[in-house]
Amino acid sequence: MGRIITVLIVLGLTAYHCHSFHKIGDTTMARADFNWIPFTHDFTENDPTLTVQFPIEGTPIDDAYLLITAHNVTFQTHQISINNQELPGFDMPLHSGWQTWMDHIPAGVLQSGTNSITIVRMGNDDFTTKDIVVHWRE
Repeated sequence: MGRIITVLIVLGLTAYHCHSFHKIGDTTMARADFNWIPFTHDFTENDPTLTVQFPIEGTPIDDAYLLITAHNVTFQTHQISINNQELPGFDMPLHSGWQTWMDHIPAGVLQSGTNSITIVRMGNDDFTTKDIVVHWRE
């Protein structure tokens, strides 16, 4: 029996979102909540970093992933870290306009309690982020 959890990080609202799926015979039950945390940010030379916190009430297991929506990314060197651990590989692809991108979160990075996510501008481009969704299982 596993729970699939999704945290949405977006501008302005706060709520918590989780999906629990339990198979009992032929019946599947689901539960949902949301956590919206402000993450709209213009990354520039003068404002290159943003960190926000988000809660996890259960105990994460296995790998996880995040979805990030970004605008006008022209360098692939920007860094995303969770709980001060840099995510592997490049975190945001080159793209003009808006794009949503998925990034892998290795097992053991997310923890029960308060977590933090940080984005650091590492190239010379100015770009904007809008939404982040963090997804994991319990």
